[in-house]
Formats: sequence, C-alpha cells, structure tokens
Amino acid sequence: MENTFNITDVVNASLITTRKGEDRKELKRAEKYLISFQKSSQAWSIIYEILNNENLELAVYAQVSILLKQKLQYDFYQIPQSDYLNITKAILGKE
Repeated sequence: MENTFNITDVVNASLITTRKGEDRKELKRAEKYLISFQKSSQAWSIIYEILNNENLELAVYAQVSILLKQKLQYDFYQIPQSDYLNITKAILGKE
C-alpha cells in the first residue's frame, strides 16, 4: 500500500533538505521522505499544487522542480491522462 503524502510535509521536507546546519538525523528523514514521495503517483498532483502556490520560499520551488524533472524522466507513465494539461501548464508557468 502506498503512503499518503501531503503538501505541508513535502514543503517542510524540502526546506529541511535545503537549509544549512540542519540536524543530520532530521536531514536523512527528510531525504528519505522526499525519495518515497517522488516515487508515488500522488507526487504529480502535489507538485502541481506546490508550483501554483505563490507564497512559498524559493528553495521549495527549486526542490520541487528537481522532483518534477525526475518524475518526468522516470515516471511519466504515472500521469493520469486527465492531468496532462495541468502538468503542462505547471511546467510552462501558465495558468
């Protein structure tokens, strides 16, 4: 059974992985969470929502953009056909 992920946890994990001086244990936990998240089919919709949120730190957008790139490379088959347009808009930055 697949884990359930949410925007808040993805944003927090992204911030932890981009900040200097984070506790090593916390950093490893955040990295493990993001790796698991990236492999999930839920990542498509959560990444889309994060990229369309204008109130986050730039580090979050950078981390999520990397996750999106990797999803496109390795998991393109997971995108529900109904989300093709949304993913395209998110990538191109057009709403």
